[in-house]
Amino acid sequence: MPTGNLRQFGEALVQSLLGTGNPKSKRQVTVFALVTLSFFLGGLTGGDATNILHNRAIWIGGLFLLTALVCGLEDRPPLRKTLPPFVLALPQHSRLQRTTKM
Repeated sequence: MPTGNLRQFGEALVQSLLGTGNPKSKRQVTVFALVTLSFFLGGLTGGDATNILHNRAIWIGGLFLLTALVCGLEDRPPLRKTLPPFVLALPQHSRLQRTTKM
């Protein structure tokens, strides 16, 4: 994942410096530079946290994942409102077709 972002950062940087390619390349340079910097700073922070907290450092990542899960579930509409009606009817239909063999 980080190598793809680093590659796209390099491509966008060259395109913006040479003035060729996508006109949005200056924006892409900023975005991919921030993504790459985030990976780098996360690695440094994780390394320092592991040196200080040892195995308990994994809980820091767990807290970030839990926060992302809560934020993602908070903004999501209920599942029944987003699925088409025929998808909701599939489990009921499959139950009707089951027969028991004796």
